[in-house]
Amino acid sequence: MANVFFHQNKMDIADSLYTEVTDIWHAYFSRLIQVQSQTLTSPAEINILSEEVEISEEPLNEAQQAEASQVLNAILDIREQAPRQQPAKTASVAHALAMLHYLILDLPKAHEFVVKAFLISQQLPDQEASEVIHHLFKLIKSKSFSTK
Repeated sequence: MANVFFHQNKMDIADSLYTEVTDIWHAYFSRLIQVQSQTLTSPAEINILSEEVEISEEPLNEAQQAEASQVLNAILDIREQAPRQQPAKTASVAHALAMLHYLILDLPKAHEFVVKAFLISQQLPDQEASEVIHHLFKLIKSKSFSTK
């Protein structure tokens, strides 16, 4: 729907819808990662438990993964090509994509997007976003080491 408004050059409406979609996915992925982090508190536990405990249910099925990836990548492209840059919104989309790829264990892609999100967030006056993104970076790094 946002794309319809985008093509009609109604940028305020399209931007609002893109932001809403990003916020929904971002919040969902954040909750999933928070649950994982509360369950497994140290890298040693993550490594030990990853071999012993299988998650009973995928946080996202294949259709949801594909939808989230397609939609968020399209929004990121639009945000990056916009004449008026909005670093907070662009960082949020990149962060959501990093979380998605972390959750589906595509760690190289997760790393690519978390670095992008972190670099963009450095432009923001409020460093809270950078701290949250840095936390995800550490999770990705620890998961990368535990899977080697």
